[in-house]
Amino acid sequence: MKFVSSVLCLSSLLLSAAPGVSRAGEPEIDRAIQRVFAAIDEDRDGSIPMPDVLKAVGIDPSKGVPPRAMRMLALYDGNKDGRLEREEFHRGHEALVEQQLERALGTDTDGDGQLNAKEFALGVPDPEGQKLKSGLTKMQTERFRASDLDGNGLVDREELVKPMSQGLVDVYTATALTKRLSALDEDSDGSLSSKELAVIYGDEPKAAEEAKAAWKKLSEDEAPIKLQALQGALRRLGEEGQRKAELRLSLHELGLRLRVSLDRLFRVADTDKDKLIQLDEFAAMEGVEKLEESMLRILVTFDANKDRNLSFPELEQGLPAFVRKRSVDRAMALDVNANGRLTPREYALGFPDPKGTAGPSGLTPRQEAGFSDNDLNGDREVTRDEMLVGATLGIVMVVETSVATAETFRFDLDKNKTITLEELGKAWAGTDSQMKAAAIAAKYQAWQHSLDTKDGLTHNELEQGLGRLGRESPLAFELLILLANKPMPSMASN
Repeated sequence: MKFVSSVLCLSSLLLSAAPGVSRAGEPEIDRAIQRVFAAIDEDRDGSIPMPDVLKAVGIDPSKGVPPRAMRMLALYDGNKDGRLEREEFHRGHEALVEQQLERALGTDTDGDGQLNAKEFALGVPDPEGQKLKSGLTKMQTERFRASDLDGNGLVDREELVKPMSQGLVDVYTATALTKRLSALDEDSDGSLSSKELAVIYGDEPKAAEEAKAAWKKLSEDEAPIKLQALQGALRRLGEEGQRKAELRLSLHELGLRLRVSLDRLFRVADTDKDKLIQLDEFAAMEGVEKLEESMLRILVTFDANKDRNLSFPELEQGLPAFVRKRSVDRAMALDVNANGRLTPREYALGFPDPKGTAGPSGLTPRQEAGFSDNDLNGDREVTRDEMLVGATLGIVMVVETSVATAETFRFDLDKNKTITLEELGKAWAGTDSQMKAAAIAAKYQAWQHSLDTKDGLTHNELEQGLGRLGRESPLAFELLILLANKPMPSMASN
């Protein structure tokens, strides 16, 4: 998958992008866990020290940890090693919900496995509330009605599971968003100001108004918000406001990541160090002698001054514009009812899969996977902002895989245009102790099985393998890119 042609085929990449690790029937929980885990796991090693978890939820370990918090975290840290793994997070979530269920059903005085209104109220004390004729307070009555999903006057285990899980999902979502927003604290004063928040919205009048409205809800007195209080303040944004802020933040983060990736690309491709990438330099980075005509036509769209060279600003501005026009705008043109959102069927119109078999939703598995990957909030509709986040992530992955492949091929020591397992190991040797040689070997062997046409991976095959890893295992992909971007051992040392 070559860099420029990959941009052209970005829609296909988005369609085939697999959803994250999931458990059947719990996609919302999976998304929330992945987001909060990724937000806290800053070094992307798949393991979070408990002090980092505590800080993420607003607890300073140096000042003591409340016993209740310790008991809850103990449910998540299954092997008691003081670190939180991703699978432990899933199991901890399930254990906490089960614990809360048992406590709630502990008020089932007649032992029928269901709670009537009075039994339910025993588990939801409201000493300061005024009782109604039913014997329940207004708060108890509202909570019971919200839990009695089938309206039969009884609440069973299944009806209790949903609100309990949703409550934890809300906590995970707010924790992840708080952690990510804290990175906007440029002056490191421990607070978030209106100016710092506005960075993620942009300078356009409509965006500026959106930032102003969000800030008004977050900070009622217009003063900077202490980061420890930010999670609580986010509740005032409401669900829709949090979704918008998260999408804006994602685009901001991806913009920073794209800039870093393009900077890396220039350092790899600009071999004559003239701060321009000539066509032959682009071809060399892509592992080919001459660029195809289709690639040249795409490059022309980035080349603003038509000098047949690409500068950093031209790529930084041209790539996102190209993706918006060729991927996002085309996709949103399928919005036949013009409500600004794509339904699954509208989405599928732009991504035909004639060989696939449609399921109950009317979409094939590939179409359903692509739709779900772009439906970031799981509401079965895809907005323009959601498509833009997905498309931007796609172009970032394309740049990162191209650069990582070019970096790796520096270690094609015998110059036979293939990378063997031994050469691959040398390329990442000493870059990070977290990336075990066995893990590299396992991934390499998996790629070999489906991609390798010779005794070793070609430039194109390695790039395809990295692209596949990015779709199937995003966190592993990010870790691999981090390793590839670190200074490598010199050729002489190998």
